[in-house]
Amino acid sequence: MSGAIPEGVKITPWLAQYKKWKEEYPDALLLFRMGDFYECFFDDARELSSVLNITLTSRDAEKNIPMSGIPQHALPSYLRRLIRAGCRVAICDQIGEPDGKNIVERRVVRVVTPGTYVPEEAFDKGGNTGNLAAVVPVGKDSLAVALLSTDTGRLEAGTLPIDEAAAILSAFTPGEVLYPANVNVEKFPQSIRALPFLPQANEIFKPSVAASRLKTAMGSARLEGYGLTEDNPCVGPAWAVLDYLSSTQFSAVRHVLRVFPLTPGGRMYLDESALKNLDLMPDNSDSTRESHSLFSCLNRCRTPMGRRTLRDWLLRPLIDPAAIAKRQDAIGILVPDPVALDELHDALSACRDVERALSRLCIGTGNPKDVGSIRDTL
Repeated sequence: MSGAIPEGVKITPWLAQYKKWKEEYPDALLLFRMGDFYECFFDDARELSSVLNITLTSRDAEKNIPMSGIPQHALPSYLRRLIRAGCRVAICDQIGEPDGKNIVERRVVRVVTPGTYVPEEAFDKGGNTGNLAAVVPVGKDSLAVALLSTDTGRLEAGTLPIDEAAAILSAFTPGEVLYPANVNVEKFPQSIRALPFLPQANEIFKPSVAASRLKTAMGSARLEGYGLTEDNPCVGPAWAVLDYLSSTQFSAVRHVLRVFPLTPGGRMYLDESALKNLDLMPDNSDSTRESHSLFSCLNRCRTPMGRRTLRDWLLRPLIDPAAIAKRQDAIGILVPDPVALDELHDALSACRDVERALSRLCIGTGNPKDVGSIRDTL
């Protein structure tokens, strides 16, 4: 995606403004607010027109300024389609009121990416949107990994054997995977090389730097309370995902409250081949697999939070006998009491997706509907 303005195009005040922001975000579609529309120009306009199948027009009579746009009020639905197509989107909003004399001030207020997007509704029944990961190779046999579910605020981190780490990344299906810019992606396992890797500054991943910033972000004096040590290589990826989310949303990350440790041998990690051949999860592009997946057969969950939990249980099954017995005991309390179970079903059916609503409010993208979801559930 190029931010260059072709020769011969007159640089008007608004175009100079557009050029400035496009040069700051050259790898993103720049949605430039003009009145009631978000407009794209030049190569961005062609890209927007192609992805959304909307009309490509021109700003000038000579057709030197290709233009394509979407209504401001319809941004959420179009944004969803752009993210599903793998686009990064920089939203440049009007932050002042037009006075008829001077050009209105504009500023990029948010960068929406496949790994950080939290829509009002989940894309699919599994609810695995907004997944962001980071990795750092540790020697020849291990990977330091961090997984951030942007829509729930759950952050997991650990240093795992390379096969285990690759399997957990495949199951997590991240929209973006951050890694140090000085690392060669070809050194990652073959099974994950097709993931959407995105290089970041090496400094972010240094444990000494990351540990201090992570403690500040968590409001904690020590990381040991989360089952981590400050010299653990996974501290770097854990801070990297938080820093990336904060920088793209232009706000502090307030809904990530702790780090859950990823430990070797705690779960069964299924590789990409197993996940596909066992038909564990629905394939949204295949109606046959949608109806015959294990998730579809077992899913009687009354809430989005329950569906996300079931998805996690299926993709990362417990293998510790004590943990399995504890889960069975919890379920066993309800099974013999159908009256209480029905009452619980009814109560849960009235609950909204409070995790997603809270996340959207905390990163500054929420709306009154999200507040209403929390009110109704409480």
